[in-house]
Amino acid sequence: MAREGRVRGAVRVVELGGRPVPYHLRRRRRMRNLVMRVDGDGLRVTAPYGVSLAWIEAALQERAAWIVKRLAAMAERVTFRPDWRPGARLPYLGTSLSLTLETRSRLWPVERVGEQLIVSDPRSDDPAVVEAMVMDWYRDEAHRYLSERVAALAPRLGVPIPPLALSSSRSEWGSCSAWGRILFNWRLIQLPPRLVDYVVAHELAHLIELNHSSAFWQLVERLYPDWREARRALRRYG
Repeated sequence: MAREGRVRGAVRVVELGGRPVPYHLRRRRRMRNLVMRVDGDGLRVTAPYGVSLAWIEAALQERAAWIVKRLAAMAERVTFRPDWRPGARLPYLGTSLSLTLETRSRLWPVERVGEQLIVSDPRSDDPAVVEAMVMDWYRDEAHRYLSERVAALAPRLGVPIPPLALSSSRSEWGSCSAWGRILFNWRLIQLPPRLVDYVVAHELAHLIELNHSSAFWQLVERLYPDWREARRALRRYG
């Protein structure tokens, strides 16, 4: 499920909707059509070799309304940039936890207690240490929670519980390989449970239909009937 990483190619500027819009232009051999994409890196355009810049920008003008709307939507997406100080709000399953720091050692160095996430370490005055500890906790929680949801939903499709692992992908919430291994983005643990279930349903359906055909979406609907709304809501998060 797509959420793309590095940007290559020249950066140019075109006026769309009365304002300058920078875009990344990349050319590829054997391409026949112009491809436009708006993501966290802005507007990206991939074009065939041989077409003129004027032709490319005329095509962008034709899609100006769509491009401007998508850029505005991207600007409103939820971002995760805590300052790692006491009281920082950390997203967790659609709610948020208040970061509490303690310099004494405890049995569990990172522990969720009610609406608090308590980090206990003599070095907790160092933001880098706190960040590393919280990130480890997030990944552990993600693996635990996703394993539970996969175990709950997989039997409803009649598929065996697949092996799963975590990723830090910038481009996908989840993926399923042809040999039945599922990768989930650890950031799912920050999202509301209903969106997590949608992603889990999506990847489990790929164990049967490794495509996005109508048969695939029927499988998703068996597990998550309101998948259309969830897919729209997921776009807020990248």
